[in-house]
Amino acid sequence: MIQTLNQHIKLFSDFATAHKQINSFDFGDPWEWYNSNKEGTDKLIYPAMFVAAGQTSVVESTLTTTYSIFVCDLVRHAEINENDVLSDTKLISLDLLAYLRKELSGAYALDLNVTLQPFSERGTDYVAGWQFDINFREDLEYNNCQIPN
Repeated sequence: MIQTLNQHIKLFSDFATAHKQINSFDFGDPWEWYNSNKEGTDKLIYPAMFVAAGQTSVVESTLTTTYSIFVCDLVRHAEINENDVLSDTKLISLDLLAYLRKELSGAYALDLNVTLQPFSERGTDYVAGWQFDINFREDLEYNNCQIPN
């Protein structure tokens, strides 16, 4: 049976909740997160992990779903802690890959060819961290309906 978007979000959310360094998690548009700590909104508590849905493709009988992951933390004035932020958020990112590899073994394939891309000075919160895409691959059977009875 194909995993749903909600099941994937729960997988990410469970990791973020269990990880002792992650204080905020959200799923959706990254540009909203980067600008979310404005007056009158809920404050994010960093370090944070955000997940955005990417493309889904069907090739023959394989369904591939891509998610963009953002792991970030606040950078202090004059960027005095930027290297520390990049170091810590990279380790958190690698923890996520290890977690997914363990949790998804046998369920469906996780593409383990991942490139982590550093970023800095993003959003009104002035955050830095790592962004990477992951791909879930599942067998797609065309002989039945995916909607539950």
